[in-house]
Amino acid sequence: MCRRLRRDVAECQRVLGLAHDVGRDLPAGDLAEQAVGVCAHGASGVRVAGIVGHRGDTEVTPSPSSMQPHPPAGRHPGGRTTAAGCPHLCRRRLTVPSGAMPNPPDEQPDPSAAPAPAPDDRSRRRRRNRRILIGTLATLLVLVLAVAGVAFYFVNRLSSNIERIPDAFDIPETARPAELPGDSITFLLGGLDGADKVDVYEPGAARTDTIMLAHFPESRDRGYLVSIPRDTWIDIPGHGRNKINAAYSFGGPALFVQTLEELTGIRVDHLALIDWNGFEALTDELGGVTLTFDEETPLADSDDPLPPGTHTLTGEQALQYVRDRKDLPGGDFDRVKRQQNFIRALMNEMISSGTLTDPGKVNGIAGAVGQAARVDEELSAFGMVDLALSMRDLRADDMTFLTVPTDGTGMAGAQSIVVYDEERANQLWAALAADDMDAFLSANPDLVTGADVR
Repeated sequence: MCRRLRRDVAECQRVLGLAHDVGRDLPAGDLAEQAVGVCAHGASGVRVAGIVGHRGDTEVTPSPSSMQPHPPAGRHPGGRTTAAGCPHLCRRRLTVPSGAMPNPPDEQPDPSAAPAPAPDDRSRRRRRNRRILIGTLATLLVLVLAVAGVAFYFVNRLSSNIERIPDAFDIPETARPAELPGDSITFLLGGLDGADKVDVYEPGAARTDTIMLAHFPESRDRGYLVSIPRDTWIDIPGHGRNKINAAYSFGGPALFVQTLEELTGIRVDHLALIDWNGFEALTDELGGVTLTFDEETPLADSDDPLPPGTHTLTGEQALQYVRDRKDLPGGDFDRVKRQQNFIRALMNEMISSGTLTDPGKVNGIAGAVGQAARVDEELSAFGMVDLALSMRDLRADDMTFLTVPTDGTGMAGAQSIVVYDEERANQLWAALAADDMDAFLSANPDLVTGADVR
């Protein structure tokens, strides 16, 4: 359990201690200071371990028996009900002004003493109502913290399965675009083309075979995923003009981010590197991904194309589907559409199959995602939770998939390249940054990837 959560739970137990003492007719206003010790006891949660207090000049300490490990659930030797046994004993000081003491020992009545006046009925009712209120609030707080503890554990498991990308934003602040107004968020996605998964950047070891910019407006009711063909000919900071996929090879994650920021004028909030081989395991964890084709669909490195109709692709078939370009009339442009189509189907599969509500399935998915993706160090576990909650109502149909404007293909020396349409592309980036995409999409319907993808 994290230190912050432990502190929160300790505070909750402090409130519970107050409710407990008030329940013993100790006026809450007489408490000058109080604290309780807490300790974690496996999956059984947090237990109160001990209390020390003093009254006036007399210090009150627990009895020797209370200094021993806690007994099993039931009645404490002193008469208090305890939770499940706890092997630890933590103590902190409880200070009570003279005349008031928590859990006072039983005393024999003094026959010569005058009987204490009966408390006023109205005062007694106020005290009882206060006990009920404090007890109710404390119980609610415990429930909230318990749920938070489970959520933290679960999300931490998910987060721990995903490797982090170091120094992804090691870029001079003066070289970066300003943050967009509001609470929109932008992800840069890069699919590596190395033969093996590249955990640590090495110059020349891999290029970004797939490049996508995913943008979500502040409302989170829609999203846009823009693909940039890998052979797009642009300026790479410090390296002149080259294919955009060379940026990662030249300078790793930071140069990749900087190149896209300079190209688009949009600040990247998070980076994710994708290994398409990992999507094979992810697809199999989901039980396959369903796609429908109107015509025969070829697969990379396969002599058996898929006939027209609806198919549930295995992990191996999904990998062949997103990698193929040689069999497609549009080459890399058609491969980009296939990758977008697969991501859309993957979203639908995860939502419709109940995966996100089945802890057993999510545990397997977490491992598969760990094989398929890495994210920047700034995306924490709780950042993932916050992002997921903000997008909980987003569906695949709310996503618009499109390709950056280009002027077809050309040559740069001996290299075959994709010609970047700077004028229309700048209009796209401006519309995306302003969260005003409707007019741009209406004027450029050819850029949108529809449901009919070969």
